[in-house]
Amino acid sequence: MNTDPDRAGPRPPHVVMVVANDVRSDTRVRKSALAVAALGARVTVVGVTTAPRRWDTVLDVPPPAGEVRIVRIPVDFALSRTRKDRRARLHRGEFPLLTSDPRAEALARRRLAVAEIDAQSLDGRAASVRRAAVDARRFALRAEGAGRRRVASGAKLGFKAWDRVWQQVPVAASPHRIVPEVDDLELAVGPVLDGLEPDVVHVHDVHLLGVVARSVARARAVGREVAWLYDAHEWVPGLSRYGGRTARVIAAWAALEKRFIGEADAVITVSPPLAAALKARYHLARRPGVVLNVPPLGARDAGARSVRVAAGVPDGVPLLVYSGGVQAARGVETAVEALVHLPEAHLAVVAVPSVNTAPVAAVRARAEQLGVASRLHVLPPVPPDQVSAFLSGADIGLIPLRHYGSHEMALANKLFEYLHAQVPMVVSDCRAQTAFVTDHRVGEVHRAEDAEDLAAAVLRILTSRDRYLTALADPDLLARYTWHTQANVLRGVHRELVSRVRPGVQLAADPGTDPATEPPERLVAGRRPDDDPPGSDPGPGAGDPALRASGPGTEPVVLAVGPANSAGQGWAWARAAERHLDDVAGHVVAIRNGRYDYPADVLVDPERYRDDAAWQLRELADARSRWTHALFEAGRPIFGGLAGRDFTGDAELLRAAGVEVGLVMHGSETRDPRRHRAREEFSPFADPRDPLTKKLQAKVDLLLPKVAEFAAAGGPVFVSTPDQLDDLPWATWLPVVVDPVRTAPGDPVLTRDVPLVVHAPSNPRLKGTDRVEAVLRPLADRGLISYRLVTGLPPAEAAALVASADVVVDQLLLGLYGVLACEAMASGRLVLGHLGEALRDRVGRPVPVVEVTPRTLAEVMEHLLDDREWARASAFEGPDFVRAVHDGHRSASVLAPFLGRPTDAGVTDPGPESAEVTAR
Repeated sequence: MNTDPDRAGPRPPHVVMVVANDVRSDTRVRKSALAVAALGARVTVVGVTTAPRRWDTVLDVPPPAGEVRIVRIPVDFALSRTRKDRRARLHRGEFPLLTSDPRAEALARRRLAVAEIDAQSLDGRAASVRRAAVDARRFALRAEGAGRRRVASGAKLGFKAWDRVWQQVPVAASPHRIVPEVDDLELAVGPVLDGLEPDVVHVHDVHLLGVVARSVARARAVGREVAWLYDAHEWVPGLSRYGGRTARVIAAWAALEKRFIGEADAVITVSPPLAAALKARYHLARRPGVVLNVPPLGARDAGARSVRVAAGVPDGVPLLVYSGGVQAARGVETAVEALVHLPEAHLAVVAVPSVNTAPVAAVRARAEQLGVASRLHVLPPVPPDQVSAFLSGADIGLIPLRHYGSHEMALANKLFEYLHAQVPMVVSDCRAQTAFVTDHRVGEVHRAEDAEDLAAAVLRILTSRDRYLTALADPDLLARYTWHTQANVLRGVHRELVSRVRPGVQLAADPGTDPATEPPERLVAGRRPDDDPPGSDPGPGAGDPALRASGPGTEPVVLAVGPANSAGQGWAWARAAERHLDDVAGHVVAIRNGRYDYPADVLVDPERYRDDAAWQLRELADARSRWTHALFEAGRPIFGGLAGRDFTGDAELLRAAGVEVGLVMHGSETRDPRRHRAREEFSPFADPRDPLTKKLQAKVDLLLPKVAEFAAAGGPVFVSTPDQLDDLPWATWLPVVVDPVRTAPGDPVLTRDVPLVVHAPSNPRLKGTDRVEAVLRPLADRGLISYRLVTGLPPAEAAALVASADVVVDQLLLGLYGVLACEAMASGRLVLGHLGEALRDRVGRPVPVVEVTPRTLAEVMEHLLDDREWARASAFEGPDFVRAVHDGHRSASVLAPFLGRPTDAGVTDPGPESAEVTAR
């Protein structure tokens, strides 16, 4: 449409509709936009999105109607999250003055240690006095900590009790304090609304009421005339209570409505009772107009498949349907309970917006508990313009609302959708819907929350269904309750507002009808989130990676791994995914340690990683704009101290930005010392009082429940060595990766008179170095071997030494093999280590590591020195094993499902399996 006023007359009026959702399933907003566009106005719908980027679409409306553009704005609900987090901390008893400071306590213990050492150097009375002083200070420190904990525990109980009462107090409920998301929305949506320069603003529901009022005030302050309309979707003071929606929260939303509703140039709402209540409560000069939430005429013929087909219920079997949001206040569990009294009936729940919500899970659980799960069918929603056609396959539609003030006045969308689907309905005895169903004789009424009474109402309809179908087929009834009638009311309100701000503009006449189906929606800017309904036309710019529609297998993957990069494996996994999977790019973030630094895309100093907020925020911004997937190593956060000490805070940030997250564990952080010593004879954790064991146990006890919770919620967890599956049985083994080219086989082993034996422990305590030394040092002293203990060498030098060895002794205590063993095998070296039968079975092919323990190491060393041909044959099998399991193919195949890539990039069989290598 040409909008140049010099060539095509005055520009069409610009109507902006704003709503605090993503507009995809909000039928009222979408129908309203199309209805106003039919007047020739240009309509922009502004919604919000949880996607990391703004994305814009247009509805392909045929001329002469105006353009309809839908803009989704990302909102970072930081203020809202801060309030929720603060309340959660108080509920946990974390009070600022009562929570202990671990660093201060550690310093105090150090000072006590110094004082105690000093006391030991004295004698006589001075020593006694000094020791008494130390004991007194130690007692005071413990008493202070215990006192704080007791007071904090009491304060926690007190706060919970007070908070339960306070949340029911509706007095002085400031929206800025109680629902700070109004300010988050202001920061995100307000500037966009100002930039659109509307003539008329139509705000749907209460959430953005203040944003619109302030934007209109700013426009008027600079001399631009703007009118605005408030569309009250619900009776806010009587909203249903569930979850965090307490009486105080409801009072805050009601206070917001009260503050701004009087400034609106017009008010409309969804039912006559609600219109009367709004006028009375807020002393409005005019009674709000009523625009019912009804479908367009002909919606039943939209061609959608039937709910009966989707649920798989045969013809002739009674099928009840509930369509809409699934929450406790909607009474869906009452409908499920009614199935107990209706043994032949099935219930389909069309869950909006998704079948994957906690309330839906609760409904499923209730059905399981009652033994009716086989007759419950939870279905995803269909496009808004296909709802009535979809529902027409059911026998009865249900609206089992519980009694709340908003429900007493509600004439819900689904009531009219059932009407147009010509499905008789059973509704609870909330006032407005009771009057509608009774007056028009299109259904029956049951007592709210009474499952037996609901079942009785269903049976009354099933026994005389033709009577209700006759009433539903009345053409006058359908004509009265069709969207075209309601759209004309809405268009009348907009005509009045446009004439007020643009007196000379002529709008088109009301159309003779409104279409039963929506025009196609086309992407014009940004990138669709992954959960956008399939089949949408990507539109112009689809070839541009920055604009094209996304989805599993279509969007280029950026896999971030960090921050440990232990033994260079973060880098190795990322590069393996790049080599073996299509359209995957790796990005590795690693903390610099100054000694064992492996390659990384971002190498950050520990202090900067921990404390530099600017660096943390820049990395987060980069992640939100580029990453699609992230693997947290060892349970640590990638963004330092930005969101907490472990992975959970960062995972929440990345998920909010649409990034898929997983965990990859390296060992010590999740290897349970308590369980390890129970299953391993030579476990390094045999003494539970050992300081290292206690430290590792505390670390595992803290992290393992969080990893388990992550996995239980569907998060993928990988482990770098198979032994970790003993502690994480639901995890997936992600084999370590070594470069077979860089570690190509060298000269045959054991050709020298005095073979070189290397032991290179990353942690001598855990690898059993003292046991290794006890065997190998005497052999070296006798001149039978040349022995090198490798510690502190840079990775390249250590690898070169390993490649030059004849024999590499890996570890004797843990029951695993890792990167060192793989590099040694790839180089054709003979590797000795303790793996155990369980681990060997998990690998799926013989592992050419000679099995040794502290008890057998000496015997095996003597055997290989006596039978060098056997040893060379054993070492010869190493390179083939590494190529089959650890060259990156298998690891890429393991990562493929997580990255949304086909798994055919996996392992190819390298050939016949060789016999397992063990000492004879």
